[in-house]
Amino acid sequence: YGQEQAYGAVQPYAAAQPYAPGMAAGAGSGLQMKHRSPVAVWLLPIITFGIYGLVYWYKVHAELAEFDRRRHINAAWELISIWLLSWTIVLPLMSLAGLAGKIRNAQAAAGLPQDCSGGIGILLWILFGTHVIYYQAKLNEIIAVNPVPPGQQVALAA
Repeated sequence: YGQEQAYGAVQPYAAAQPYAPGMAAGAGSGLQMKHRSPVAVWLLPIITFGIYGLVYWYKVHAELAEFDRRRHINAAWELISIWLLSWTIVLPLMSLAGLAGKIRNAQAAAGLPQDCSGGIGILLWILFGTHVIYYQAKLNEIIAVNPVPPGQQVALAA
């Protein structure tokens, strides 16, 4: 038996996770995200002429999708909205604010208070693109709840 995933692929059920404080019965599990230095994710796009910024945007959304598979996150669409559709201005701002919502969902899944703000993210984007420092710091708080290597299974709280 298995769970049917997108595109009809059948995956085996995830191994049962031990009960953790704050974990709701049947909440499930996901894959751990990668811990990154908030300052490095801000500086590397400058050094790589923006290339790392695009890679980072894709990877963060892909990791959030794997962290909580109950949420549908299309990392490719998020990358397109920042890169190819940046001329629209509105779509990149929606993606910037939307990342805060995705982080809030991940905070809830990790059993943390939901305190990531899209307004703060947009304000920090205006201030020299420092939104990535804020967002990565919030992601690192989620990662700290279950300190296991990236890609390892973690229990979700809700």
